[in-house]
Amino acid sequence: TAELARRAIANLGLSSDDPVEVPPADPRRPIDNCDRLVASDLDPARPPEVPGVAFDMVDAEQAITACNKAIDQNPRIARFLFNLGRAYQRLGSQPGLDDANAVATMRRARLNYDDAAKRGYVSALNNLAVLDESGSTGMTNEAEASTLLRQAAQQGLPLAMYNLGLHYKYGTGDVPHDVVQAAEWFSKAAESGLVSAMVERADALQFGLGIKQDPRRAIEWYQRAADAGSVRAKFKLGLLYLKGVFSASEINDPGQALLWFGRAAASADSASEYFLARIMDSGIGLASRQPEISERY
Repeated sequence: TAELARRAIANLGLSSDDPVEVPPADPRRPIDNCDRLVASDLDPARPPEVPGVAFDMVDAEQAITACNKAIDQNPRIARFLFNLGRAYQRLGSQPGLDDANAVATMRRARLNYDDAAKRGYVSALNNLAVLDESGSTGMTNEAEASTLLRQAAQQGLPLAMYNLGLHYKYGTGDVPHDVVQAAEWFSKAAESGLVSAMVERADALQFGLGIKQDPRRAIEWYQRAADAGSVRAKFKLGLLYLKGVFSASEINDPGQALLWFGRAAASADSASEYFLARIMDSGIGLASRQPEISERY
């Protein structure tokens, strides 16, 4: 299963850790099928009328056909090359493909990303970095991957900033462990509107990871991420308010803990359901214990 694991890992750098619901396309505005089927929801260079598609929702075969047609009709638009690379990468990551076909498909993805990058398409740099680091094209080049990732981050791509922050946070590839650099890149990506980076910035502020500890500001960033749809942020808010109950800190609000755990539980977050059950069973912040509701959660 090692090759399947590598394919799965290669997808992580293409998507958010906090998937949010993408609004549907406006039917009154014409959208090329290539964009409709495979444009990245995390690509800030896509046209404003294109909502984007999460990587694991891409129909690879339809997208490949549509993007080849779009490239034939509009050979100067680099975005279609990037989209085609994304479609091939999605196809190459599917479990039903044997190793040889998967490698060949990933190489086709890389060729299209490389072509788009040479034409100045910044999102292609991030995806090239993912392929080079994962070795899914049959070769691993961690040094080249980190160079590409830095280039994309320095050019302001939020997803690349976030991925670079994760590399510094965990010491991935040839990027050294450095929580200060991690906090800096998470902050830049968060300011650019990337929801997952907002959660990471809030974590850094809550625990003082590479940045001055400030739980109040952490709450502000968790709330921004939660308002954007992050279930992870809702859970972390519940946990922060509940922790305050037991530590007698200034952030002591069982009502807020109940509220945020409830909002996360509405999205079937099992950890939030667990803590709701505990709150209901103990009666923390409630007029009385609620064992029946606790049992349901």
